[in-house]
Amino acid sequence: MPDDANPNAGAAQRWKMPKWGWVLLVGSVALNLLVIGSIVGMRWAGHNHGWKDRGMRGVLRHVPRDQRDEVRQILRQHREDVKPERQELRKLRRELVDYAKSEVVAPAELERRLVRIDEQRQLLRAKLRPKMIELVSKLDPDVRVRVLRRLLGGRRGRHKQHRD
Repeated sequence: MPDDANPNAGAAQRWKMPKWGWVLLVGSVALNLLVIGSIVGMRWAGHNHGWKDRGMRGVLRHVPRDQRDEVRQILRQHREDVKPERQELRKLRRELVDYAKSEVVAPAELERRLVRIDEQRQLLRAKLRPKMIELVSKLDPDVRVRVLRRLLGGRRGRHKQHRD
């Protein structure tokens, strides 16, 4: 039967996708699945707010909007008070990483550096403790509990047995 007799023969050839189109389609689907999988994975892991939830920004998320300016002011004031201790802690961590990159690492020296970092953390926490008490004491009881949980770094209450 000649091709002229079949009216759909030309349409099938006209809509044939080139090879690069298939590669583009498969790549696009793979990229979309990767992005969606990352978002779902972070959600299941409890990292709902990404990098913006780190540190004191994560604390502000638990404070009602009408109190955030007051809390933000307290945090800014105290951030400057502990700046030298934070800089020293960063310096010690960088030195530890540089030391760990060396060819030979002595266990005693590694332990000394880790102990020094722990001591600096304790110093920073001791200096922050009165400021955090001041901050938490100005909050409402339910907000206070959420902020304390965040400050203590405990579980975020995603499972029933961890909730009060």
